[in-house]
Amino acid sequence: MKRTGISITSSKSLNQSFSNPINNLITTMRTIFKFFTILILSSLFISFLVNCQVDRSPEWIKIDGNRFVNESGQTMIFQGVNIADPDKLDKAGKWQIEHFEEAKNWGANIIRLPIHPETWRERGSEDYIRLIDQAVEWSRELGLYLILDWHSIGNLKAELFQNKGYITTREETYEFWHTMSKKYTNEPVIAMY
Repeated sequence: MKRTGISITSSKSLNQSFSNPINNLITTMRTIFKFFTILILSSLFISFLVNCQVDRSPEWIKIDGNRFVNESGQTMIFQGVNIADPDKLDKAGKWQIEHFEEAKNWGANIIRLPIHPETWRERGSEDYIRLIDQAVEWSRELGLYLILDWHSIGNLKAELFQNKGYITTREETYEFWHTMSKKYTNEPVIAMY
């Protein structure tokens, strides 16, 4: 111990008085670091959740005079591609999102799905609708629109068709469109029938 004119202090307590501000600073820095680490991790987590839950569905399309417009009132110019009948692609093992991604890469914003009456009957409506639902999901994910095409080339009234894949009846055609309009009435991805 040292004796001074004012008080007696030990070198240990003298060191503590000098190190306390440094310790306090280190403790404060650690607290700030923890706070910002938690803040950054929380922000990243929230951002991840928001991105996972973002609805990428295209906006509803409506007619305004002679234009297609979206909900924002912007004129829509459709640039599209046609793909093979989903049933045909599925049977060949090629019914995949990659077709839709490639169409988007080419600059398309709409894809026509040709649904042949023959394949509709062979596959069955419920099973075929699963293919259409998949196309709707992929299109929503990629921000694309779809055209549903009951692909029958010929004269429905006279029942004269170009080949057997297009053969249908009025009853089957009406039933198809009734089913599609009922199922997809609230689906903005389906831009046209």
